[in-house]
Amino acid sequence: TTTTTTLPLSVDLLDPANYVVSPAGSVVMSSRSTDFSGSGGLTLVQNPPAISSQFSFAGRVFQEDGTRSYLFSKSDSSGFLRYYALYSSSPLSRISFFYSSEGFSGQVDFDYQLADGQFHDFLLYGNASSVVLLIDAMEVGRGVLPGPLDDCGDATSECVFTVGQRMAGVTGLLRFVGSMYSLVFYPNTVVLTSPAVAPAMLNLMDRSLHIPAFGQVVGNANGSLSFDGQSGVKISSFGAVSSKFLFVTTLQQNADNDGYIFSKSDAAGRRYYSLYSSARDGVVSFFYRRPGSTTVIVQQFSAAIADGLSHTLVLAVNNNEVQLYLDGVLRGYRDIQGTVDDCGAPGPDCVLYMGNRVDGAGAGRFFFSGIVYQARLYYNCDIIPSVAAATTTTTTTATTTTTTT
Repeated sequence: TTTTTTLPLSVDLLDPANYVVSPAGSVVMSSRSTDFSGSGGLTLVQNPPAISSQFSFAGRVFQEDGTRSYLFSKSDSSGFLRYYALYSSSPLSRISFFYSSEGFSGQVDFDYQLADGQFHDFLLYGNASSVVLLIDAMEVGRGVLPGPLDDCGDATSECVFTVGQRMAGVTGLLRFVGSMYSLVFYPNTVVLTSPAVAPAMLNLMDRSLHIPAFGQVVGNANGSLSFDGQSGVKISSFGAVSSKFLFVTTLQQNADNDGYIFSKSDAAGRRYYSLYSSARDGVVSFFYRRPGSTTVIVQQFSAAIADGLSHTLVLAVNNNEVQLYLDGVLRGYRDIQGTVDDCGAPGPDCVLYMGNRVDGAGAGRFFFSGIVYQARLYYNCDIIPSVAAATTTTTTTATTTTTTT
């Protein structure tokens, strides 16, 4: 008699039917995410199949800035023997993959700041000789493995799979703070592209995406951009938003300026959606149009940000509603009566500008004047990221610390 065992293609590590929360109430699951407070984690009731010579982990996570914690771990009860685990540290700006192979314990470090209070897609895949990490569809590093990974097998007191923590005796340690939207394990497959919606986020501050369009936007030493009221940049790569998207920016707009923070339009300047701030009227305006229509609609919010001071704005579109947050405070919400239209990827009649919009002749109009510290467009989410107002001065004090990972 021949018995054939087929491993599942994927395992949902956030399946509520297969975990217990410890301590009770410390992790909350909603229809869109699993939220971790840092006081507990998940322990799987049934372990996934043993990891094979090729494997993948993929997920979408939001880890609070300044934290260090495990995304997942398979270990003994002490947590020191980690068969495989993924750890993210904000203080070190590092992601570490811990493993055990033929009795040898090691780790592969990737220099990347995942714990930054932003949404990220990740994909970790490997085989018996190497492991590769991608964040937001970009490879951030790869490392060498000495051989196939060890695995303790089924769930026992000395073979524990945890999510959002690692074991430390009867309790967990280094617990996750933030939200997980998906976490999938492929025990016998190398997945070469992330199954999560991509791209998760467009960083409009990425200078590699900037095409000089009007005047000269100046890049500053702290990563911010200075706009002189006559300059703007064209973004070379972008995607289409969904029915739920966010725009997050920290900026300092000059007191006498009426200007566009960003604008997506056709080549004649007919806006699909854009964000505009007016010193004269003391309002922030969201312009948009609905699919099948060329009529541009405006929703205005009382928010006098053109005052020469630093402010953080979050524009949240959720199906039929748009909300505006100013420095963490909701300034209003409006019914937009339908989804927002989008022309999609870059093309002759689909353009995205930061710091201005174009007119029918292709010239720039309504230029922004001031400093932009961050500007991010999240294509497919409706959770407000925790974003700290940017500063221009940083003081660093040398310290000696002892850490446990």
